[in-house]
Amino acid sequence: MSGLNQTLAVLLILNEFTTKPQLTGKLEDLLWQKAGHPAVNFVIIGSTRPAIEQTMVYVLADAVNLYVGFRCLDSQPRSLKVIGAQKDDPLWQGDSVELFLDPVADGKTYFHFIVNPAGVQYDAKSQDNSWAGKWVTKTNISDQEWTCEMLIPWKTIGVDYLKNQVIGINFCRNQARLSEHSSWAAVQSGFHEPGRFGILAYIPKADTPPPAKMRGEEPATISPPGKQSSSRAKWNMPQAWKSGKSRSSRVTLPAFSRGRSVNRIDALSYGAPSTINPYKLSAMSRPSAGASQ
Repeated sequence: MSGLNQTLAVLLILNEFTTKPQLTGKLEDLLWQKAGHPAVNFVIIGSTRPAIEQTMVYVLADAVNLYVGFRCLDSQPRSLKVIGAQKDDPLWQGDSVELFLDPVADGKTYFHFIVNPAGVQYDAKSQDNSWAGKWVTKTNISDQEWTCEMLIPWKTIGVDYLKNQVIGINFCRNQARLSEHSSWAAVQSGFHEPGRFGILAYIPKADTPPPAKMRGEEPATISPPGKQSSSRAKWNMPQAWKSGKSRSSRVTLPAFSRGRSVNRIDALSYGAPSTINPYKLSAMSRPSAGASQ
């Protein structure tokens, strides 16, 4: 098995919201601060090498919509390359972010959304861009980053809501200046690899109380499913993330995760204010200028 697939990337939503964030493109609504630990540690296609320009992705959900916020750190935002001015132009040829959603979690079919810094959209069902979905985006460029906010109604991807369900997901970025193509869940030869997507799951907050302060240094683990239930696995939260009695939850893993070594959770969203400094994280994760490409 490829080393890229030895870990299954997982993002958990432990808190749903009754009010939706106001989309400005700047990730400035206070609800984004409650998204908790973002999806981080983007790696270059075909490797486990960290991207030089890192990306952070925040996820919120309510009964109607999925909200995704990309924070694309960039040391030279004035050099962003914007390709495409109309919907479904080849936005991936320039700076852009890509979201992949596999609502059936079968590792085969998926929905594809791309946005460039100018806010131009591309969407497709698998690789058929004649499909057109209803979704909203806002973007902004600042002196250290560019940001993108997406609102995608669950009904756009045929999902009633995420409760009691998991979906395949991946977050990707094209950084034109450095010719970097990176993703949250590692892929081998391109972003269109649904069998390598991570998973997004909803775990009720009551089952796993969020901590008062994020403790990101201790990874969560997933116990392999028992012989009597090959599609079930148990999320085990680190003791530092628990309060009171030891609690855990069960979700059904998607078919494409079977046969992979599922042994840690790469990102966690649990409704507590995040204490991550994105610029400090970027500096820690960036290779030195002399690192091999």
